[in-house]
Amino acid sequence: ESIQAVYENVESIIPEGSQNYMVPVVIKSADASLTISEQSVIYLTYTAEEVAGAVKVNPAGTSIDKTGWTIKDANGNDYTDRYAVGTSGIDFSKGSAIIVDFGKTIKLKSVGMVYSSETYSAKNVTVLLSTDGTDFKSIGSYDLVRKGNHNIELYNARQVSGVKIVLNSSQGTKITIKDIVATI
Repeated sequence: ESIQAVYENVESIIPEGSQNYMVPVVIKSADASLTISEQSVIYLTYTAEEVAGAVKVNPAGTSIDKTGWTIKDANGNDYTDRYAVGTSGIDFSKGSAIIVDFGKTIKLKSVGMVYSSETYSAKNVTVLLSTDGTDFKSIGSYDLVRKGNHNIELYNARQVSGVKIVLNSSQGTKITIKDIVATI
């Protein structure tokens, strides 16, 4: 069983990076299988983690021209030219990271991957954003279904200069990415 709490303006409720944060919860009603005692306040202890977006098939926003982009993996292999002219796909293994430097600061709405085949798509990714092209901050890990291309649409657009996508797991034996896309 799990409970999900959604807050707006979370910075005013839970300090970023808080660990073992206690939240009082008042139980006002429950389904028939649960009994509420006279003590109707419980305390949940958890670690705060921001979930900044959702997986979408067709993200909102306007596609960004790739002029000025640099696309590399964590080992420094440069794929900029291959993605600029179009490719049938570049193979990545589980655990690989793709780093996109936009060449300027943009107000990012979504980032996504176009696959050459659903069989070789990502199963789980972690998305990190950077405002300086060097330091990246995670905005969450996302489970992806084996259907179509994957786009992570941010709930609130952010000023960024780069994005890192860590390919945590794959649907098949590899992950073949045909294109990297982003919207503003």
